[in-house]
Amino acid sequence: RPFEGGSGEAVFRRKFNSGLLKLYSAFDTTNFELTQEDINYEEGIPFKLKNRNLYFNGSYSGVLSDTWSIFSGLSYTYGNTDVNIIESDISDVENSVHAKIKFKKRFSSRFKLNFGTEYFATKFDEDFSSDFIEEETYGFNNNISAAYLEADVFFSKRAAIKIGARGEYSELFQDFSFSPRISFAFKTCDNSQLSLAYGGFHQQPINDVLKFDQLLEKQSTKHYIANYQFNKEGQIFRAEAYYKDYRNLIKYNTEFIE
Repeated sequence: RPFEGGSGEAVFRRKFNSGLLKLYSAFDTTNFELTQEDINYEEGIPFKLKNRNLYFNGSYSGVLSDTWSIFSGLSYTYGNTDVNIIESDISDVENSVHAKIKFKKRFSSRFKLNFGTEYFATKFDEDFSSDFIEEETYGFNNNISAAYLEADVFFSKRAAIKIGARGEYSELFQDFSFSPRISFAFKTCDNSQLSLAYGGFHQQPINDVLKFDQLLEKQSTKHYIANYQFNKEGQIFRAEAYYKDYRNLIKYNTEFIE
């Protein structure tokens, strides 16, 4: 079967006196089947793939007062993939939701505050069957709640600092993580700037890992960065030094992933 595909998208925008509403949706589907030549199989290896995806997001940004503004968003993702290799059938279904809301407060030209919260929900299921193995079903439910706070402080026209923190709780791992972040910038002259930054970050393993094993820890890293940049008409010079400490990364101690 030759490659077949279809896709579409729709966009809607509505402007209000104090804000803007945006809606976006998209879908795509693909389907094909082929026989892959292989030295070990005289008739080749049959391969089929059918994929369907749906995505939607909506956002609203607006002004609440002279010093307050708001941004909110919601997205939904649906993905379904069916794969057939020789006599093995694999079917994946993923449903994900991401919701967030953020507020910004401007106290003065020297001090601004951002804070907000967000929620991620993911349900992933996979069915596997073949002529040699009985049907198996595996997957996971992963719900994450997070909140963050960030402040911008301008000491002068030459010096500024951004400081913040993010807290995150994972129901899957039953774990709370706290991530402080700070950056400082100093304008050494009209054409150059020196900046320093530190940040902690956390990330969960990808679906292909989580669907088999949920007894894991979050992947994490700490970044230390020093940066110098000189920018003049027709000339740019940039130098950066960094140190990054990674922990709990996914590793394999076998020739093939098990």
